[in-house]
Amino acid sequence: MSIPALLRLTLACVFASWSGSLAASDLLVSCADPSLSVRSASLNDADLACRHAIKAKEQITSCGLRQTTPLRIDLVEHLDHAFGDCLASFDCTGDVISVTAPGAIAGKLSGENAYRALPGEVVFEALIAHEMAHALLEQSSVGTDIAFVDHEYVAAAMELEAIGPVWREELIAVAPVSLPPKTGLISALIYGFDPRKFATNAWQFFDADPEGCDRILRISTGDFTFATLPR
Repeated sequence: MSIPALLRLTLACVFASWSGSLAASDLLVSCADPSLSVRSASLNDADLACRHAIKAKEQITSCGLRQTTPLRIDLVEHLDHAFGDCLASFDCTGDVISVTAPGAIAGKLSGENAYRALPGEVVFEALIAHEMAHALLEQSSVGTDIAFVDHEYVAAAMELEAIGPVWREELIAVAPVSLPPKTGLISALIYGFDPRKFATNAWQFFDADPEGCDRILRISTGDFTFATLPR
């Protein structure tokens, strides 16, 4: 399978403009956190997105990252991206996170997609946490060139941390990586060939890392990168 095919329907879609299925009638809902809002055709979906986004933000900011400008989350039925169809993305030019609406997620998952092991709402939570991590890392690192692999490391670690131990183990079981976690697997090449094994190893490394959140903060300031570690 080609690398572009592997990237489709994964969490690779980030930092690009997109075309989705927003309608003029969609609601724009302010979350309890006024720096977050959701645009959605469903008030219930918007409320769910707000709750997941606030939870993800609390987790990510506890690692030292910060939100500096408001973020909007657009819930869409379909999301087109340069990589192909995908489930979620973050457009850093407009501070907009786009996520497939909960009711449309199941229809986007092929038989080989690891997310099929999870209920749709858990996938929805994982997608929001992943893209929130991209967004807050980008906002926390203005003026710093963050490597692709570092962005994906932070997003994968925060995603798996967000969904809780039971569903995390279900997702890891689909794409297991032997312990101990390996820095050699935290690479753009591994991400390209197997994004889910990359994610498993990233979270296992984060979980076992004595520096933990401090390493994420150092990534945001440009003081650490996985891109230059020996392989």
